[in-house]
Formats: sequence, structure tokens, C-alpha cells
Amino acid sequence: MRHNAPSIDVITVWRNRSRRVEPSMQSILDQSCGNYRVIAVDDGSLDGTGEHLEHMRGYAKQRNVEMVVWRKRNEGFTKTIKRTIEEMSLSPVVALHGAGDISYKERLSEQFELLMDRREHIACGCSVNLLDARGRTVKSRKLDGAAKRNLDRGLIPRPGTHGSAMFRRDAYDKSGGYRTFFYYAQDADLWIRMSRHGLIVNCPNVLYEKVGCPDA
Repeated sequence: MRHNAPSIDVITVWRNRSRRVEPSMQSILDQSCGNYRVIAVDDGSLDGTGEHLEHMRGYAKQRNVEMVVWRKRNEGFTKTIKRTIEEMSLSPVVALHGAGDISYKERLSEQFELLMDRREHIACGCSVNLLDARGRTVKSRKLDGAAKRNLDRGLIPRPGTHGSAMFRRDAYDKSGGYRTFFYYAQDADLWIRMSRHGLIVNCPNVLYEKVGCPDA
């Protein structure tokens, strides 16, 4: 690990969502905590998303947040997020931020505090508001404490919704990370394997908005 590496690397992967870049990226750059870095990836967008992400580096500088933009050819979400974590992340904790979603100001600080509270906590999420494409709240998903695991009953231990997850890098590495043959449910597969190494927990407070959930 490099000297003075940030405590948290926030990774956000984008593909053709240019209209959502500014509000979504502002939310993750306006966090109350310090010592985090944002790695924003444009996975071969065709609508100017990459340019909008580059533009947000100016806002990041104003907020005194280190921000890296990686513009690359399209490889798909699973391969891209795996490469970003394993090739670019240098911090002991990784947080995700879903493209177009909103992270509330206290999200990183509250989740980091919970994650660090006990060594057996290896991943954490939070309660989430699910919004439709017009920004109207469809429902809230309230979560608290340890995520339940009972695979025989279909209970997968989840840290909130995928984009709100934060986890220890060493637990991710021990589990083998994302598996690229998963096009869907890549997160469920990861959480199942990570939960063998510790507890997945959730903050009770709503700290995240998942945007564009018509069927939530």
C-alpha cells in the first residue's frame, strides 16, 4: 500500500448516464468525512458521460477530494468493477457508489464507523430509499444489524443495495472477488462468499437513494 493512502476508495462505474453525473457525483464528493478517494470509471459511454465525469474533477478539487477518472473501452460492469478494485484501489476499505444514485452526506462516515467497530465486520450497507425514474420515493428498505444468511431459504446476506456497499479489501481478496462469468447477481455471489469470512452488517439510518426502481 502506498504511503498516506486514503482510508476509503470509493468506486463508481458509469455507462451512458450523462444526465445523472452531476447530482450523483456531487453527493459522493460532498461527504462529511475526510481521507477518501473517488475512482470514477467510464465504461465506454457514447453519450458524453466520460466528459461529464472529467468535468466533476474541478468540483472534487474544490471539495479537497482526490478524484481519478478512468475512461476505457466497454467491458461490462462486472469485469470493469473487478479490474478497478484489483488494479486501481490501494485502500484497506472499498465503498461502492451506484451510477446515478445519491449518497447522503453522512453515508461514508457512518458506514466506516460501523465497519471498523468490530474486526468480524467485513462488509456493511445501510437502509435505502428506492426512487423511480422521476425521483419519487417508491419505498424505503429498512435494515439494521447483521444481515441474515440462510441459503436453504434463499436468504442472502446483503449490505443494503449493491451501490451502497462498503467492505474490507482483505475480506474481498480472501473471497476471490467478483467472478466475471456473472452478468447478473454478481453481488449476491460475492456476498455469499464474503460472508464465510465474517459478518455483513447494516446501518439503520437511510443513507442512500437508489434511483430508477420502477418495480421496487
